[in-house]
Amino acid sequence: MVDEHGFPVFSQIYPGNKSEPQTLPEVLDRLETDIKAYTGSQKPVLVMDRGIATANNIEIIRQRQYDYTLVSRKKNENKYKDDFTTVKQYMDSEDKVEIPDDWEKADKPGNVLVKKISGQDTCNLLVASSGRCMKERSMDSLKEQRFLEDISRLHASFKKGNILIPGKICERIGRLRQKYPSICKYYDIEVKLSEDQKKVAEICWDKKTSREQRNILSGCYVIETTQQHLTGPEIWEQYMLLNRVESVFKDLKSELGMRPVYHQTDKRTESHLFIGVLAYHILNAIETALKTKGDTREWKTIKEVLNTHVRNTVVMSGKDMTWHIRVSGTPESQHLEIYNALKVKDPLKRNKQNIHLRL
Repeated sequence: MVDEHGFPVFSQIYPGNKSEPQTLPEVLDRLETDIKAYTGSQKPVLVMDRGIATANNIEIIRQRQYDYTLVSRKKNENKYKDDFTTVKQYMDSEDKVEIPDDWEKADKPGNVLVKKISGQDTCNLLVASSGRCMKERSMDSLKEQRFLEDISRLHASFKKGNILIPGKICERIGRLRQKYPSICKYYDIEVKLSEDQKKVAEICWDKKTSREQRNILSGCYVIETTQQHLTGPEIWEQYMLLNRVESVFKDLKSELGMRPVYHQTDKRTESHLFIGVLAYHILNAIETALKTKGDTREWKTIKEVLNTHVRNTVVMSGKDMTWHIRVSGTPESQHLEIYNALKVKDPLKRNKQNIHLRL
Protein backbone atom coordinates (compact mmCIF):
# COMPACT_ATOMS: atom_id res chain seq x y z
CA MET A 1 0.00 0.00 0.00
CA VAL A 2 1.38 3.42 -0.96
CA ASP A 3 0.16 6.97 -0.38
CA GLU A 4 -0.61 9.53 -3.09
CA HIS A 5 3.11 10.35 -3.39
CA GLY A 6 4.15 6.73 -3.81
CA PHE A 7 5.68 6.23 -0.34
CA PRO A 8 5.04 2.80 1.24
CA VAL A 9 2.48 2.79 4.05
CA PHE A 10 2.65 -0.94 4.79
CA SER A 11 3.30 -4.18 2.92
CA GLN A 12 2.12 -7.77 3.19
CA ILE A 13 3.52 -10.97 1.65
CA TYR A 14 1.13 -13.71 0.54
CA PRO A 15 1.80 -17.29 -0.57
CA GLY A 16 2.97 -17.54 -4.17
CA ASN A 17 0.38 -20.20 -5.02
CA LYS A 18 -2.53 -17.96 -4.01
CA SER A 19 -4.40 -16.10 -6.75
CA GLU A 20 -4.96 -12.34 -6.58
CA PRO A 21 -8.77 -12.43 -6.11
CA GLN A 22 -8.43 -14.65 -3.02
CA THR A 23 -6.28 -12.10 -1.17
CA LEU A 24 -8.90 -9.34 -1.05
CA PRO A 25 -10.71 -10.38 2.19
CA GLU A 26 -7.37 -10.51 4.05
CA VAL A 27 -6.37 -7.14 2.58
CA LEU A 28 -9.63 -5.59 3.78
CA ASP A 29 -9.18 -7.14 7.23
CA ARG A 30 -5.78 -5.52 7.56
CA LEU A 31 -7.07 -2.21 6.20
CA GLU A 32 -9.72 -2.11 8.90
CA THR A 33 -7.14 -2.73 11.66
CA ASP A 34 -4.08 -0.79 10.45
CA ILE A 35 -5.39 1.99 8.22
CA LYS A 36 -7.15 3.84 11.06
CA ALA A 37 -3.83 5.41 12.02
CA TYR A 38 -3.79 7.16 8.63
CA THR A 39 -7.43 7.83 7.75
CA GLY A 40 -9.28 7.65 11.08
CA SER A 41 -12.86 6.49 10.76
CA GLN A 42 -13.10 7.40 7.06
CA LYS A 43 -12.82 4.38 4.78
CA PRO A 44 -10.53 4.67 1.76
CA VAL A 45 -11.71 4.29 -1.84
CA LEU A 46 -10.49 1.01 -3.35
CA VAL A 47 -8.97 1.42 -6.82
CA MET A 48 -8.49 -1.92 -8.59
CA ASP A 49 -7.74 -3.42 -11.97
CA ARG A 50 -9.22 -6.47 -13.72
CA GLY A 51 -6.92 -8.90 -11.88
CA ILE A 52 -8.77 -8.61 -8.57
CA ALA A 53 -12.14 -7.17 -9.63
CA THR A 54 -14.16 -10.39 -9.74
CA ALA A 55 -17.93 -10.41 -9.19
CA ASN A 56 -17.49 -12.05 -5.76
CA ASN A 57 -14.93 -9.47 -4.70
CA ILE A 58 -17.13 -6.58 -5.80
CA GLU A 59 -19.93 -8.06 -3.69
CA ILE A 60 -17.57 -8.33 -0.69
CA ILE A 61 -16.57 -4.68 -1.14
CA ARG A 62 -20.22 -3.60 -1.20
CA GLN A 63 -21.04 -5.66 1.89
CA ARG A 64 -18.20 -3.96 3.78
CA GLN A 65 -19.43 -0.58 2.53
CA TYR A 66 -16.32 0.53 0.66
CA ASP A 67 -16.41 2.86 -2.31
CA TYR A 68 -14.51 1.59 -5.33
CA THR A 69 -13.25 2.53 -8.77
CA LEU A 70 -12.29 -0.29 -11.12
CA VAL A 71 -12.20 -1.72 -14.62
CA SER A 72 -14.43 -4.78 -14.40
CA ARG A 73 -13.71 -8.10 -16.07
CA LYS A 74 -16.85 -7.82 -18.18
CA LYS A 75 -16.35 -6.75 -21.78
CA ASN A 76 -18.50 -3.63 -21.40
CA GLU A 77 -16.78 -2.01 -24.38
CA ASN A 78 -19.08 -3.85 -26.80
CA LYS A 79 -22.12 -2.49 -24.95
CA TYR A 80 -21.02 1.07 -25.81
CA LYS A 81 -19.59 0.33 -29.26
CA ASP A 82 -21.58 3.10 -30.95
CA ASP A 83 -20.27 5.71 -28.50
CA PHE A 84 -16.70 4.50 -28.92
CA THR A 85 -17.02 4.43 -32.71
CA THR A 86 -18.08 8.08 -32.75
CA VAL A 87 -15.27 9.29 -30.50
CA LYS A 88 -12.63 7.17 -32.26
CA GLN A 89 -13.61 8.73 -35.59
CA TYR A 90 -13.05 12.12 -33.95
CA MET A 91 -9.69 11.12 -32.47
CA ASP A 92 -8.45 9.57 -35.74
CA SER A 93 -9.44 12.57 -37.86
CA GLU A 94 -6.93 15.33 -38.56
CA ASP A 95 -9.52 18.13 -38.39
CA LYS A 96 -10.66 18.07 -34.76
CA VAL A 97 -13.27 20.83 -34.69
CA GLU A 98 -15.32 20.01 -31.58
CA ILE A 99 -15.57 17.08 -29.20
CA PRO A 100 -18.59 14.77 -29.65
CA ASP A 101 -21.59 15.31 -27.37
CA ASP A 102 -21.13 14.50 -23.66
CA TRP A 103 -17.43 13.69 -24.13
CA GLU A 104 -14.77 15.77 -22.39
CA LYS A 105 -11.01 15.89 -22.14
CA ALA A 106 -9.47 14.06 -19.19
CA ASP A 107 -5.93 15.42 -19.71
CA LYS A 108 -4.53 18.68 -21.02
CA PRO A 109 -3.27 17.38 -24.39
CA GLY A 110 -6.67 15.88 -25.08
CA ASN A 111 -5.25 12.41 -25.75
CA VAL A 112 -7.82 10.91 -23.38
CA LEU A 113 -11.55 11.56 -23.75
CA VAL A 114 -14.15 10.42 -21.22
CA LYS A 115 -17.93 10.20 -21.06
CA LYS A 116 -19.79 9.71 -17.79
CA ILE A 117 -22.96 7.57 -17.79
CA SER A 118 -24.81 7.67 -14.46
CA GLY A 119 -26.68 4.68 -13.04
CA GLN A 120 -28.64 3.85 -9.92
CA ASP A 121 -25.88 2.75 -7.52
CA THR A 122 -22.83 3.15 -9.72
CA CYS A 123 -21.82 5.02 -12.84
CA ASN A 124 -19.76 3.96 -15.84
CA LEU A 125 -17.05 6.09 -17.37
CA LEU A 126 -16.28 5.47 -21.03
CA VAL A 127 -12.60 6.12 -21.72
CA ALA A 128 -10.94 6.45 -25.14
CA SER A 129 -7.17 6.89 -25.07
CA SER A 130 -5.21 7.54 -28.26
CA GLY A 131 -1.92 6.53 -26.59
CA ARG A 132 -3.35 3.26 -25.34
CA CYS A 133 -4.94 2.69 -28.75
CA MET A 134 -1.58 3.00 -30.50
CA LYS A 135 0.03 0.66 -27.98
CA GLU A 136 -2.69 -2.00 -28.28
CA ARG A 137 -2.77 -1.81 -32.07
CA SER A 138 1.00 -2.10 -32.22
CA MET A 139 0.98 -5.14 -29.94
CA ASP A 140 -1.90 -6.75 -31.83
CA SER A 141 -0.22 -6.05 -35.16
CA LEU A 142 3.03 -7.66 -34.03
CA LYS A 143 1.23 -10.74 -32.66
CA GLU A 144 -0.85 -11.03 -35.83
CA GLN A 145 2.26 -10.75 -38.00
CA ARG A 146 3.99 -13.52 -36.06
CA PHE A 147 0.87 -15.71 -36.19
CA LEU A 148 0.59 -15.30 -39.97
CA GLU A 149 4.28 -16.09 -40.38
CA ASP A 150 3.96 -19.27 -38.32
CA ILE A 151 0.85 -20.53 -40.07
CA SER A 152 2.40 -19.69 -43.45
CA ARG A 153 5.43 -21.79 -42.52
CA LEU A 154 3.09 -24.62 -41.60
CA HIS A 155 1.34 -24.26 -44.96
CA ALA A 156 4.67 -24.20 -46.81
CA SER A 157 5.78 -27.37 -45.00
CA PHE A 158 2.49 -29.00 -45.99
CA LYS A 159 2.93 -27.99 -49.64
CA LYS A 160 6.42 -29.54 -49.71
CA GLY A 161 4.93 -32.80 -48.44
CA ASN A 162 6.83 -32.71 -45.15
CA ILE A 163 3.66 -33.03 -43.11
CA LEU A 164 0.41 -34.50 -44.46
CA ILE A 165 -1.13 -36.52 -41.61
CA PRO A 166 -4.30 -34.76 -40.32
CA GLY A 167 -3.50 -35.46 -36.69
CA LYS A 168 -0.05 -33.89 -36.92
CA ILE A 169 -1.34 -30.79 -38.72
CA CYS A 170 -4.19 -30.33 -36.24
CA GLU A 171 -1.65 -30.67 -33.43
CA ARG A 172 0.47 -27.91 -34.98
CA ILE A 173 -2.61 -25.69 -35.38
CA GLY A 174 -3.53 -26.38 -31.76
CA ARG A 175 -0.09 -25.14 -30.69
CA LEU A 176 -0.63 -21.97 -32.71
CA ARG A 177 -3.98 -21.41 -30.96
CA GLN A 178 -2.26 -21.87 -27.62
CA LYS A 179 0.60 -19.54 -28.58
CA TYR A 180 -1.61 -16.78 -30.05
CA PRO A 181 -4.97 -17.02 -28.19
CA SER A 182 -5.79 -13.32 -28.61
CA ILE A 183 -5.26 -13.49 -32.40
CA CYS A 184 -6.53 -16.97 -33.35
CA LYS A 185 -10.03 -16.15 -32.09
CA TYR A 186 -10.30 -13.66 -34.95
CA TYR A 187 -9.41 -16.27 -37.62
CA ASP A 188 -11.30 -19.23 -39.06
CA ILE A 189 -8.78 -22.03 -39.67
CA GLU A 190 -10.00 -24.97 -41.78
CA VAL A 191 -8.23 -28.24 -42.56
CA LYS A 192 -9.64 -29.91 -45.70
CA LEU A 193 -9.10 -33.66 -46.05
CA SER A 194 -8.63 -35.81 -49.14
CA GLU A 195 -11.37 -38.11 -50.43
CA ASP A 196 -10.03 -41.10 -48.49
CA GLN A 197 -9.86 -38.92 -45.33
CA LYS A 198 -6.26 -40.06 -44.72
CA LYS A 199 -4.34 -36.96 -45.82
CA VAL A 200 -4.78 -33.24 -45.72
CA ALA A 201 -5.75 -31.67 -49.04
CA GLU A 202 -5.56 -27.99 -48.03
CA ILE A 203 -5.12 -25.62 -45.10
CA CYS A 204 -7.17 -22.39 -45.22
CA TRP A 205 -7.48 -19.45 -42.86
CA ASP A 206 -9.72 -16.37 -43.13
CA LYS A 207 -9.95 -13.25 -40.99
CA LYS A 208 -13.29 -12.70 -39.23
CA THR A 209 -15.18 -9.42 -39.45
CA SER A 210 -14.98 -9.18 -35.65
CA ARG A 211 -11.27 -8.44 -36.09
CA GLU A 212 -12.09 -5.00 -37.49
CA GLN A 213 -14.50 -4.39 -34.62
CA ARG A 214 -11.63 -5.10 -32.23
CA ASN A 215 -9.56 -2.41 -33.95
CA ILE A 216 -12.38 0.07 -33.34
CA LEU A 217 -12.36 -0.68 -29.60
CA SER A 218 -8.56 -0.51 -29.25
CA GLY A 219 -7.65 1.93 -26.50
CA CYS A 220 -11.22 1.92 -25.14
CA TYR A 221 -12.29 0.70 -21.72
CA VAL A 222 -15.06 1.24 -19.16
CA ILE A 223 -14.45 2.30 -15.56
CA GLU A 224 -17.10 1.45 -12.97
CA THR A 225 -17.28 3.49 -9.77
CA THR A 226 -19.52 4.28 -6.82
CA GLN A 227 -18.09 7.84 -6.74
CA GLN A 228 -21.00 9.35 -8.66
CA HIS A 229 -20.37 12.84 -7.27
CA LEU A 230 -17.06 13.06 -9.15
CA THR A 231 -16.76 14.42 -12.67
CA GLY A 232 -15.55 12.28 -15.54
CA PRO A 233 -11.96 13.60 -15.50
CA GLU A 234 -11.82 13.22 -11.69
CA ILE A 235 -12.88 9.56 -11.93
CA TRP A 236 -10.23 8.96 -14.57
CA GLU A 237 -7.56 10.67 -12.44
CA GLN A 238 -8.56 8.51 -9.47
CA TYR A 239 -8.23 5.32 -11.52
CA MET A 240 -4.86 6.43 -12.89
CA LEU A 241 -3.47 6.28 -9.33
CA LEU A 242 -2.93 2.61 -10.15
CA ASN A 243 -0.03 3.73 -12.32
CA ARG A 244 1.78 4.78 -9.15
CA VAL A 245 1.41 1.28 -7.66
CA GLU A 246 2.49 -0.34 -10.93
CA SER A 247 5.54 1.91 -11.09
CA VAL A 248 6.44 0.75 -7.55
CA PHE A 249 6.48 -2.88 -8.69
CA LYS A 250 8.48 -1.91 -11.77
CA ASP A 251 11.12 -0.20 -9.60
CA LEU A 252 11.24 -3.10 -7.15
CA LYS A 253 11.63 -5.76 -9.85
CA SER A 254 13.91 -3.95 -12.30
CA GLU A 255 15.67 -0.89 -10.86
CA LEU A 256 16.28 -2.39 -7.42
CA GLY A 257 16.74 -5.98 -8.62
CA MET A 258 14.38 -7.51 -6.05
CA ARG A 259 13.74 -10.43 -8.38
CA PRO A 260 14.74 -13.19 -8.76
CA VAL A 261 14.79 -14.36 -5.15
CA TYR A 262 17.40 -17.06 -4.52
CA HIS A 263 16.66 -17.66 -0.83
CA GLN A 264 15.29 -21.05 0.24
CA THR A 265 13.68 -20.27 3.61
CA ASP A 266 10.64 -18.11 4.34
CA LYS A 267 12.40 -15.80 6.81
CA ARG A 268 15.22 -15.00 4.40
CA THR A 269 12.76 -14.40 1.56
CA GLU A 270 10.66 -12.07 3.73
CA SER A 271 13.80 -10.19 4.80
CA HIS A 272 14.90 -9.86 1.18
CA LEU A 273 11.54 -8.42 0.15
CA PHE A 274 11.41 -6.09 3.17
CA ILE A 275 14.86 -4.69 2.33
CA GLY A 276 13.53 -4.15 -1.21
CA VAL A 277 10.63 -2.09 0.18
CA LEU A 278 13.03 0.00 2.29
CA ALA A 279 15.25 0.55 -0.74
CA TYR A 280 12.24 1.68 -2.74
CA HIS A 281 11.41 4.18 0.04
CA ILE A 282 14.83 5.79 -0.51
CA LEU A 283 14.43 5.66 -4.29
CA ASN A 284 11.03 7.34 -4.13
CA ALA A 285 12.38 9.98 -1.73
CA ILE A 286 15.04 10.87 -4.30
CA GLU A 287 12.52 11.07 -7.15
CA THR A 288 10.07 13.10 -5.04
CA ALA A 289 12.76 15.57 -3.97
CA LEU A 290 13.76 16.09 -7.60
CA LYS A 291 10.14 16.54 -8.70
CA THR A 292 9.68 19.38 -6.21
CA LYS A 293 12.53 21.12 -8.10
CA GLY A 294 10.89 20.50 -11.48
CA ASP A 295 13.06 17.48 -12.40
CA THR A 296 10.75 14.63 -13.49
CA ARG A 297 13.45 12.11 -14.41
CA GLU A 298 13.08 8.57 -13.11
CA TRP A 299 15.68 6.73 -11.06
CA LYS A 300 16.98 4.82 -14.09
CA THR A 301 17.90 8.07 -15.86
CA ILE A 302 19.31 9.63 -12.69
CA LYS A 303 21.52 6.60 -12.14
CA GLU A 304 22.83 6.73 -15.72
CA VAL A 305 23.71 10.42 -15.32
CA LEU A 306 25.49 9.98 -11.98
CA ASN A 307 27.41 6.93 -13.22
CA THR A 308 29.61 9.32 -15.22
CA HIS A 309 30.81 11.02 -12.03
CA VAL A 310 33.43 8.58 -10.74
CA ARG A 311 35.70 8.26 -7.72
CA ASN A 312 39.20 6.81 -8.13
CA THR A 313 41.88 5.49 -5.83
CA VAL A 314 45.42 6.72 -6.53
CA VAL A 315 48.19 4.52 -5.11
CA MET A 316 51.50 6.29 -4.43
CA SER A 317 54.58 4.44 -3.24
CA GLY A 318 57.43 6.20 -1.53
CA LYS A 319 60.70 4.97 -0.05
CA ASP A 320 59.22 4.16 3.33
CA MET A 321 55.45 4.56 2.85
CA THR A 322 52.51 3.67 0.57
CA TRP A 323 49.55 6.08 0.31
CA HIS A 324 46.05 5.43 -1.01
CA ILE A 325 44.31 8.65 -2.01
CA ARG A 326 40.59 8.56 -2.83
CA VAL A 327 39.68 11.47 -5.07
CA SER A 328 36.58 12.32 -7.11
CA GLY A 329 36.33 13.79 -10.55
CA THR A 330 35.06 17.33 -11.00
CA PRO A 331 31.24 17.17 -11.20
CA GLU A 332 29.67 18.41 -14.41
CA SER A 333 26.69 20.74 -14.56
CA GLN A 334 24.20 17.87 -14.84
CA HIS A 335 25.69 16.28 -11.72
CA LEU A 336 25.52 19.53 -9.78
CA GLU A 337 21.85 19.99 -10.71
CA ILE A 338 20.99 16.68 -9.06
CA TYR A 339 23.24 17.28 -6.02
CA ASN A 340 21.81 20.75 -5.46
CA ALA A 341 18.22 19.53 -5.81
CA LEU A 342 18.89 16.81 -3.22
CA LYS A 343 20.82 19.28 -0.99
CA VAL A 344 23.92 17.08 -1.13
CA LYS A 345 27.04 19.04 -0.21
CA ASP A 346 30.41 17.71 -1.40
CA PRO A 347 29.49 14.04 -0.77
CA LEU A 348 32.82 12.69 -2.05
CA LYS A 349 35.62 14.48 -0.23
CA ARG A 350 39.26 13.68 -0.84
CA ASN A 351 40.49 10.93 1.48
CA LYS A 352 44.16 10.16 2.13
CA GLN A 353 45.33 7.07 4.04
CA ASN A 354 48.71 5.70 5.04
CA ILE A 355 48.51 2.01 4.28
CA HIS A 356 51.77 0.58 5.66
CA LEU A 357 55.40 1.33 6.29
CA ARG A 358 58.07 -0.25 4.16
CA LEU A 359 60.63 -2.15 6.27
